[in-house]
Amino acid sequence: MEHNKFILLIDDDSDDCELFQEASEVVDSSIKCNTINSVAKALDFLKKTRTLPDFIFLDMNMPVMNGKECLRLLKSDKRLKNIPVIIYSTSVVNQDLKELGAEFFEQKPVIFDDICEMIRRFIDVPVA
Repeated sequence: MEHNKFILLIDDDSDDCELFQEASEVVDSSIKCNTINSVAKALDFLKKTRTLPDFIFLDMNMPVMNGKECLRLLKSDKRLKNIPVIIYSTSVVNQDLKELGAEFFEQKPVIFDDICEMIRRFIDVPVA
């Protein structure tokens, strides 16, 4: 099956990852959605993959290396810097994340239908 969009979710919460993955399948079964539970693993994956994601959803509150540090590394890498990063967190997002290069901010929805709606909005956003 050919994938229309490729989404990467970086989030240490396995329940949130599972819900996000299920929601992406409900929205469009041709979406490829990878979930990775740590920044270090995600950066390793992005370094090795041939096909870069169209969007990265990034949780802010993770152990070892947080989302802010990840965002800084993503935007400083010339191969990765043009991938739109959506901050996807339960925390209130501060303005300095926009200055670091985050394109969008989404508070994590808790209702499955709201997760689906959020994904629908982003897969319709043109990819640069």
